[in-house]
Amino acid sequence: MKNQTRLTRSGRPVWSGAPSSGVAMYKRILVPLDGSELAESALPHAAALARGLESQIRLVRVNIADEFVYGPAGQVAPYADEVLERDRQEAVAYLGRIRARLQHPGLAVITEVLKGPVAQAIIEYAAAQQIDLIVMSTHGRSGLNRLIFGSVAEKVLQGARCPTLIVRGPSA
Repeated sequence: MKNQTRLTRSGRPVWSGAPSSGVAMYKRILVPLDGSELAESALPHAAALARGLESQIRLVRVNIADEFVYGPAGQVAPYADEVLERDRQEAVAYLGRIRARLQHPGLAVITEVLKGPVAQAIIEYAAAQQIDLIVMSTHGRSGLNRLIFGSVAEKVLQGARCPTLIVRGPSA
C-alpha cells in the first residue's frame, strides 16, 4: 500500500497507508472499552487506522477490579461466583456486539475480558500481547475532578510502553 495524503472538508491533512518501508507500523491496535459511549468514541479512529494499515484491532474490557477485598474479618469475596460469571458473560456479549459493528473485509477484530485494576490491566495486556498502539478516549477532566476520579487514560499514557492515541470524547 502506498502512502497517501488527502484533505478533509476542514482542510486538515489526513495520512493513510502503510509506512514507505512496506512494514505496517501498527499491526496490533488495542482499544479498551468500558461499555460507555465515551469509550466507544475511540472506535472510528482505531478502525480507520486498522483498515488503512491492514492491522488487527483488539477490543478489551476490564471487568471487576478485584475479586477479593480486605475487611475487618480478613480477605472476603465481595461478590458471589455467579455474579462474577454473569458480569464476565455480559462483558463477552458486549465486546461481541462491538466486534459485529466493526466488521469489514480484511479487518481482524479480537476481543478479550481482563481482570484487575483498569489501567494496570490495560498496560500489562499491551506489553504481554506486544500491542503497537493503544487508542482510547478520555473524559477530558481537569483540576479537582481529575484528582478525585483519577484518569485511566493518563495512567495508561504514562505506563504503556507503546504509543497511545488519546481521543477526546464528544462529551468532554
